[in-house]
Amino acid sequence: MSAIKIRVIGAGVGNTDVNHLIKEHLDWADIFVGGKRFISELKCPETKEKVIIKGDVRAVLEKIRSAVKLNKNVVVISDGDPLFFGIARGIVQEFGKENVEVYPNITVAQVACARLGVPFEEMGVVSLHGKRSFHQVLSAMMDYNIIGIYTDSASGPKRIADELVKRDIKEFSMTVLEELGTDDEKITEFFDVNDVINNDFSAINFVVLKRNSPPGQKIRVGMEDEFYIHEGGLITKREVRAVSISMLELDLDSTVWDIGAGCGSVGIECAAVSRRGRIFCIERDKERVLMIKQNVQRAGAYIVEAVHGSAPECLKDLPVADRAFIGGGLSEGLSILEYLTENIK
Repeated sequence: MSAIKIRVIGAGVGNTDVNHLIKEHLDWADIFVGGKRFISELKCPETKEKVIIKGDVRAVLEKIRSAVKLNKNVVVISDGDPLFFGIARGIVQEFGKENVEVYPNITVAQVACARLGVPFEEMGVVSLHGKRSFHQVLSAMMDYNIIGIYTDSASGPKRIADELVKRDIKEFSMTVLEELGTDDEKITEFFDVNDVINNDFSAINFVVLKRNSPPGQKIRVGMEDEFYIHEGGLITKREVRAVSISMLELDLDSTVWDIGAGCGSVGIECAAVSRRGRIFCIERDKERVLMIKQNVQRAGAYIVEAVHGSAPECLKDLPVADRAFIGGGLSEGLSILEYLTENIK
């Protein structure tokens, strides 16, 4: 074996995989690092030090650093592929790729695809581990018909269902895959995500969302005016939208304020460009806010959020924008422009 002191080994899925690589490292390693389940199943001499990962990754990295300084060999045991939403990313960043060896294994997402008969390349995969924001799921729903979600105790099937319900997203079904690869494996499909909220699930689960109906129109810049539900002639015309969005010079992850959004047409089409960004359509008229929400659903522009309020007051509660478009509300024009001058990134 080489002089590398840190090896990260993927343990696979469930209890089907007594990993031969881990066995081969029982004598080599001085310290084993991993989740409680992996560490408790290790059959190694009592003289070996064991470190359980409890969520504080920084503390684990410091433990590894101290061990390497003492010329000790460290084995980190991870789920599946350690570089696929796994701990190896942080370890490689911290110690350098030349000092870490990674041994990948099959991932939970791949097993889920196998169980459901879904080609892996057709699934968009995101992780809610340690994250309160649901934004990346909404972003993935714009690009994929099938989304796989790594969950944790705070962001499991119930939370995902709740996020979909409160946004009135009905075109996706949910499959919850529990205890994959074990004797307790269970797979349940919910065509109505409301039914998820009243169920209990194992803490070890993976969620798959599947689109059952397409959006009313594929989202793009310059959609026909007739696509949008709007009040009379209160809509930024197609040609104006196209030119304005071009002049905003949006990035893939831009945060945009569409102020005086009306029916939300500009904000929705900004989402076609900034698909990893955050788009806020600010509108003070309650009926138009409802129109924005309807148009968001029709377009499948899930990252667009309708905000009922008046600018500039309500802007203080929103994430700072990279770009702003003012389509209305210019009765407060001077104060809005002053606020934007001081607060746009």
